[in-house]
Amino acid sequence: MYSMKKNLILILLMAVLGVSSCSCDKREKTSYENLLIYYGCGYNNLSGYLAEDIRSITEGAVPDVNSDNAIVAFCHNTVRNTGDYQTKHAPCLIKIYRRSGYVVRDTLKVYPEKSVDTDPEFFNSVLSEIKNRYQAKHYGLIFSSHGSGWLPESYYYSPKDKTKSDILRSIGSQYDISAANAREMDIRKFAEAIPMHLDYMILDCCLMGCVEVAYEVKDKCSYFVASPTEILTDGLDYVNIPGRLLSSKPDLEGVCLDYYSLYEKRSNPSATISLVDCSMLTELSRIAADIISAHREEIEALDRNRIQSYARRSRPYFYDFRHILESCGATQQELELLDSALEKTVLLEKHTEYFLRGESDYNIKLDNCSGMSMYLPGASWTYLNDYYKTLAWNKQVKLVE
Repeated sequence: MYSMKKNLILILLMAVLGVSSCSCDKREKTSYENLLIYYGCGYNNLSGYLAEDIRSITEGAVPDVNSDNAIVAFCHNTVRNTGDYQTKHAPCLIKIYRRSGYVVRDTLKVYPEKSVDTDPEFFNSVLSEIKNRYQAKHYGLIFSSHGSGWLPESYYYSPKDKTKSDILRSIGSQYDISAANAREMDIRKFAEAIPMHLDYMILDCCLMGCVEVAYEVKDKCSYFVASPTEILTDGLDYVNIPGRLLSSKPDLEGVCLDYYSLYEKRSNPSATISLVDCSMLTELSRIAADIISAHREEIEALDRNRIQSYARRSRPYFYDFRHILESCGATQQELELLDSALEKTVLLEKHTEYFLRGESDYNIKLDNCSGMSMYLPGASWTYLNDYYKTLAWNKQVKLVE
């Protein structure tokens, strides 16, 4: 997420998380129709914003303690303010529900202070604990933190200037003493760590709306929501999240439109958001593979300055999926097949006219948006290209050989 406001003074954690006595009532309801999981990886400079996520959720349509719906949240924040990454603070698992008209934030478990949110084994253990503790017909996940799409963990976006501040995070980020020592999670390991099938996955993190990420998680979730561009620090409209998602049919379009509306109304409107049907990604990949195979030389010769970008100029790795394939000279028949598949895959796509208009390193005009980004390989990026070959998407479409 890209910080657009002054650092917030973090509300005292006891108040923010509403810590109450541990849930030990033997009569506690443990079987649900719908279970919403929020994973807040916030031991970083987003700590105050992620704490605000939880507070906003409690202002929404929180389910009653006896409802068939439930919200369970993993929270890890800095102890005081967003500049203190040395004082350890234990993450915790809480359950949010309404009892007798009041919202309760019940602490289910406190984890060791040394826990690393972005360790795939730890991530798996948290989700497994939720799954084992609460059986549900339908699980959904919101993951909120930093993110940088499919890029490898700790990849430097500027190979000529390998400073610590240039580190990109694949997904999630936990600071150790400072932002220069960030712990991240590789997107492949992230997907592998999820122990249950999810009805939906919402990534409230920057640059996660790539076809590479969607394809990597397609067997873990039915629907995928993410942004091809960065996400501004306030993130999703969390007040409306419980009402949108804890229903007989989760309103994912509503989640996307709520998010878009938040940022469309600002003085410098900046937002992209997409809803993807993961069941259609295999068909899309077959069509993309045919186009890439037929126009490989043209793709290699593309001028990236003429292709729709979604990222700041210093991070030239995220370009519009369809615009790449259209610009490489795909035939009318190839584009018709592509568009037909895209229509079935990207169920909703919204974007403002610009992303951070007038701001240095951004000022991105958004006028060729298909709903997902894709890598446009650079011949000199040997390390990045070698890593790309390991992604499930590339194994299918052979963009990088």
